[in-house]
Amino acid sequence: MIELVGTKINTIEDFMKINTNNIGISTEEWDYFGQVQFGHPHGTGIMEFKNSEYRFSVYVGEFVNGRFDGYGKLTFTYGDTYEGYFKDGRMNGIGKLTWKKEGDYYEGNFINGVRSGKGKIIRSFGGYYDGDFDNNKKDGYGKFRFEDGSIFEGSFSYDRMIEGKLTTKDGKVFKGKWDKLMHYL
Repeated sequence: MIELVGTKINTIEDFMKINTNNIGISTEEWDYFGQVQFGHPHGTGIMEFKNSEYRFSVYVGEFVNGRFDGYGKLTFTYGDTYEGYFKDGRMNGIGKLTWKKEGDYYEGNFINGVRSGKGKIIRSFGGYYDGDFDNNKKDGYGKFRFEDGSIFEGSFSYDRMIEGKLTTKDGKVFKGKWDKLMHYL
């Protein structure tokens, strides 16, 4: 659900109630209601996908030449959601991706549909990572809190701890490098 001018939008019907000057378009793949330019979604609108084979079911937000572009909310087939900025049909810019089943979420920067740049993952069990991402991986400097309360702060590469400081839940401190199996060197 996204709010446009204080109104909650879940379906095309919700959007139609507040936007009576818009046009509906229907294809084999989706139904759209909103602003149109040259026969394509362009401006603010809502698109509902008809086929469950698509990764997503509903998008509410801004369109440019038929693609998600600007601010919007995308609901995926299994209930996961992304709310934030899009460019050329992909998540691009600051946004929040929430995994419904786990209750976890990522909040931060996206480039071409993947987590890249600064961001944080908050886990439902209390763990988190706050730091740099590259191509959906922890990569660069970051801080990671394990489920048991231990905290690692330092450098990561391809989701692995490389070098830094690990403070265990009972206060023991280990500084240095880690191997591929996360063994302290």
